[in-house]
Amino acid sequence: MPLLNVAVHGNHEQALLHRGLFGVPLYTAMMDRTAAMLGSDLVDRLRPLPRKATWQGLTLVHASPAPEGWQRIATVPEARDAFSRFSTRICFFGHTHRPTIFCEQDGKVSPIPVIYDATGSFILQLDATYRYLINPGAVGQPRDLDYRAAYGLYDEESSTLTLRRVDYDVASAAAKISRTGLPDSFAADLKRGHTPTGD
Repeated sequence: MPLLNVAVHGNHEQALLHRGLFGVPLYTAMMDRTAAMLGSDLVDRLRPLPRKATWQGLTLVHASPAPEGWQRIATVPEARDAFSRFSTRICFFGHTHRPTIFCEQDGKVSPIPVIYDATGSFILQLDATYRYLINPGAVGQPRDLDYRAAYGLYDEESSTLTLRRVDYDVASAAAKISRTGLPDSFAADLKRGHTPTGD
């Protein structure tokens, strides 16, 4: 299978390209700092990214397959609406920084609990008769009270999803956040796997 070589536009890319969009001075300052770190060439490479992409029969979005806003998918009603917004069997999404899976069969939407084993893995054999919404969590700033970096691997041939958690030097990462001038809560919440913004 060819490697996935596609990216989508998220809320931070939108805020970076349209400074002040969310009307929060702290976020505007964060985007100013990010733009300075990336440089204009890299920022310009973000401009053409789509909000939704389809690749090899998968739908890929940052937040939701809905075309407007940055909706979160965390509840069954939110998942039901999201399922109505894409036609592929599987949609990968993010935005909440929390590993989340919903399945749909014959119009019934159900959550699938993500429970990691002692090695930090969760393996799910996908059913060919189901559709799926899958959020692998976040490598940066997990928000499910587990500070470990989260990511997912999808094997199309075996129709297997593996979600993983990986330990890293969170104290060093938190110290770097503190040195940027962000509020101390951002560094403290990184160590707890919690959200510094309340969402």
